[in-house]
Amino acid sequence: MSVRRATVQTFDALLRPFADGINALCWPRTLTGDFDEVARLLAAPLMAPDSDGVRAVAPEDLVALDLSPAGRAAADHMLEDLRRLDALGHAPVLNCITRYPSDERGLAVATDVMSFHVDRSPVEVDTWLCTYHGKSSEGLDNDDAVRRVDAPEIRAALLRDYGGPDD
Repeated sequence: MSVRRATVQTFDALLRPFADGINALCWPRTLTGDFDEVARLLAAPLMAPDSDGVRAVAPEDLVALDLSPAGRAAADHMLEDLRRLDALGHAPVLNCITRYPSDERGLAVATDVMSFHVDRSPVEVDTWLCTYHGKSSEGLDNDDAVRRVDAPEIRAALLRDYGGPDD
C-alpha cells in the first residue's frame, strides 16, 4: 500500500517539506474548551432562511463572543492557530459552516461538497485544513481510492445520461 500522508505531533512539524512520496501531514490533537459553545454562537445568524450557511469569522468576532471560561479557552485555541499561520505569512480564513447547497439534480455523480468527495494533492501547496467542531476531514490512501467513473453502476448511469464510448 502506498501511504501518502504522515502524522506529526507538533505545529512546527507541519512546516517540514514533503518527502518520500508524502503529500499530506496530519496533526491530531485534543484541545481543551467548549467548541460547541463557540460554534453555536457563531452559527446563530446562519440559521436564518436567507443565509447561505457559511460565515467567515474574523479574529475580532471570536474576541467579541460572550463565552463561558470553557468557551473562551476554545476561542483562544482558534485565535492562536490564526496568529501562528499569519506569522508564517499565510492568509488564514476561519469559516463557520452550517450547511452547503446540495446538488439535488439526481445525477449519477453529485457535484457538491456535501457528498463524500476527495481532494487530491498532486503537488505541494500551502493548504491547511482544521476542524474544531464536528467531524474532521479523513485521509484516504491512493491505493484505497476508487474513481466513481470506474464503478460499473456509475459508469452505466453516466453513459446512459451523457452517451459516449463504452471502453
